Amino acid sequence: MFLAYLYLLTIATCLVFSIQNRLARQRHFWFYFSIVLIIETTKIFRWGNFSSKIYAYGSLVYILYFLYYYLIIKINKFLISSLVAASTILCFYFIINSNKDYPIAVGVLMSLVYIILSLTWFINQIIHTDSIKIANKQAFWNSFSLLTWSTFFLFRLIPMYWLNLNDNAFLEDLNFGYQIITIASYFIFLRGLFCKF
Repeated sequence: MFLAYLYLLTIATCLVFSIQNRLARQRHFWFYFSIVLIIETTKIFRWGNFSSKIYAYGSLVYILYFLYYYLIIKINKFLISSLVAASTILCFYFIINSNKDYPIAVGVLMSLVYIILSLTWFINQIIHTDSIKIANKQAFWNSFSLLTWSTFFLFRLIPMYWLNLNDNAFLEDLNFGYQIITIASYFIFLRGLFCKF
């Protein structure tokens, strides 16, 4: 339970600094962190009568937020438009046609979108260099965080239901590692919230 409290505290800290930092505020990071905090708090403390598929629908909101974020930091508009349409259609399809609370396909889709967006940003930085150090850019830390989290999430998510039936001890170890990586990813986000570019 300690990790759950640390996780919520980290998200709440990110929320506070996303309001305080002008650039993050302009990019509406407070919205993203607010949604994450509401969903995670609701699930951890089992508040309210929310749908058991709250994580699945939350994933769609997260995808759409980061598509918006990368659009406003000048990632290819055609790529973003295509991903918005495909992600929305596929998310609803996977959620409606699955008997699982969290369809694996939704998590895979979210991770792939995050990986595409963050790698596209990194490639753009290599092709179009400027005078600002990359470590001083908020998008560097955000992209690094998304790439790190998505890679580990895929590794944990894909065998999740199989491991639940066949090797629960290993699944528990994976879940513990996933919690650590998730918290670390939010600390990376937090680092980005101190950037002015």
